Amino acid sequence: MKLSCPSCGFSKDIPSDRIPPGTKRVACPNCHEKFSLEGAMPAPRPVAVPAPLSPPQEKPAADQITMVCPHCNARRNMPREKIPQRAVRVNCPQCRKAFTFHGDRMQGKDVLVRPEQHPVLAITPATEAEPESTRRATLSNLGELFAKSWQTFIQRVMTLVGINLLALVLAGLGYLLLGGLANWLEGLTGGSVLSNVAVLTLMTIYSLIVIAWLGAAVTYAIVEEDLGVRQSLGYGLQRLWSFLWVSLLVWFIISGGYLLFFIPGLLFTTWFLFAQFIMAREDIRGMEALLKSKEYVSGHGWAVLGRILLVGVVVGAISIPLAFIPILGGLASLLLGFFLMVYYAEILKELTEIKGNITFDCSRGVKTRWMLAGGAGYLVMLATGLALGGIG
Repeated sequence: MKLSCPSCGFSKDIPSDRIPPGTKRVACPNCHEKFSLEGAMPAPRPVAVPAPLSPPQEKPAADQITMVCPHCNARRNMPREKIPQRAVRVNCPQCRKAFTFHGDRMQGKDVLVRPEQHPVLAITPATEAEPESTRRATLSNLGELFAKSWQTFIQRVMTLVGINLLALVLAGLGYLLLGGLANWLEGLTGGSVLSNVAVLTLMTIYSLIVIAWLGAAVTYAIVEEDLGVRQSLGYGLQRLWSFLWVSLLVWFIISGGYLLFFIPGLLFTTWFLFAQFIMAREDIRGMEALLKSKEYVSGHGWAVLGRILLVGVVVGAISIPLAFIPILGGLASLLLGFFLMVYYAEILKELTEIKGNITFDCSRGVKTRWMLAGGAGYLVMLATGLALGGIG
C-alpha cells in the first residue's frame, strides 16, 4: 500500500498487513505534518476496502520553496501558499534553535533573494544542491574585487548617502530635544554637577544608538540590494539591539587582541570582520555571528588578510591627502567608508560561494573561550599599568 503525505507529497510503500484497522493519526517523517490514515476493516464482515491515498499532483518547482535553518543548515520544502506574509520567528525541528523567517520579503517574487547574495535565509525554488565542481574555489584577485565592489558601490551610493542624510536629520531632532532638556535641568538645578552628568550620559547613550542604527541600516542596504532608504532604516531599527550587541562583541574581542601585542589583533580582525554582515544576511546574532564569520574565513585566512591590508593601503593613500581639504575631505572619507563596507561584503559573498553550507561549533564553552581571549588583552594592559605604577 502506497501512502502519501497530503502536505509535502512524500510517499512510501508499506505492507497492508502492517497498517492497523480503523482511522489513525500519523505524522509524516519528512515534514512532520499529521494526517488521517484509514486502514482496512477486520474480517469476517466483508467491507469495502478504501482505496489507497492518491498522491497529490506534483507541483512545479516554482510552487515549492526551501526554508533553511541558519544554525544547522537543515532544509525543509514547503508549499508557497503556506508561507506567512510577514516576518515570523521559527523553531528549527532539527536543532531546536529559533531564527527569523522573512516571509514579508517575498512580494510575489519567484526567488526571495538571489541565493548567491543571501544563501541561508533566502527562499529559493526547491532544486538540487549545487554540484561541488561548480563552486568557486578561490577568492578573486584584488583587481576583480575592486571592480565588483565599485560596481555595487555605484549602484547603491545614492541609497547609502540618503540613509545618512535622513538619519542625521532624525538625530538632529533628538539632539535638539536633549539640548532643551539640558537647559531645563540647568535652570531647575542651577547647573549642578549631577544634572550635567545626567545630560552627558543621555547624550552619550543617544549617540551610541544613532551610530548603531546608522551602521545597521547601511549594512542592510549593502547586503540586500533591493532595499531603499526607508526600508533599510526600518530593518536597521528592528535589528538595532542585535546589531549593537554584535558590534560591541567584535570591538571588544578585536581591541583586546591588539592589546596582546598587535598580532592577535590582526588575526581577530581577519576572523571576525564579517560578523555584522552575517547578522544581516543570515539573522545570526551575538557570538554565533562571530563564530560563523571565523568558519567562513577558515582555510582562507591569509588570502583574506592580504586583501584587507591591500585595500587599507589603497584607501589610506587616497583619503589622507583629501583629509586636509575642508568639506571635500569629510565627504570623501564618508564615501570611502561606504566603499570599504561594500568591499568587505563582496569578500564574504565569495567566501560563502566557496564554503557553501557550513556547520560550526557554537557551544557555550567555545563562546566563553573567545570572550576570555578578548578580555586577556585588557587584563595584560591593566597588569602592565599596575606594574609601571608600582615601579614609579
